[in-house]
Amino acid sequence: MHWVNKTPVTKDQVKQEILDLSLFEDKTYGQAFDRAAADAIKMFKDYFNYENVFVRSGISTKDIKKEILAGRLVIVPLNGQILKNPFYTPPGPEHHMLVVIGYDAKTNEFITNDVGTRHGEKYRYAEARLQASLQDYPTGNDLPSIPGQTAMIVVMPK
Repeated sequence: MHWVNKTPVTKDQVKQEILDLSLFEDKTYGQAFDRAAADAIKMFKDYFNYENVFVRSGISTKDIKKEILAGRLVIVPLNGQILKNPFYTPPGPEHHMLVVIGYDAKTNEFITNDVGTRHGEKYRYAEARLQASLQDYPTGNDLPSIPGQTAMIVVMPK
């Protein structure tokens, strides 16, 4: 919610907030597990008490760019193994989410924040690589993904 409220945040705060969110998930839903975008948005609304957020399914990088250019924050579920981030523990997470914070039209790269690695702040991915990795997944523990199913969570500013 720091983005929405335009407040600064430290790495230590982010770590603590992730732990707090995980505890909330355990207490509220009974356990923590991979969540499809549609289910993640419910948790987002319940935890942050913020309704100005929606899910769009069947998306591509073109849709992500449109939302970024409109000044919105985008969170995408994807297959982290396809991303081939060199900082992931091999082979990388099959089910993962990235926060997309920008797009560089000169290099055709998306700028992301990824809490899955120490080197995730403003990490860049080529558009083709991000497109190939987009993949929503079912809610549960290690359930197989459905090929071709994509989605994004869009957070609107206040």
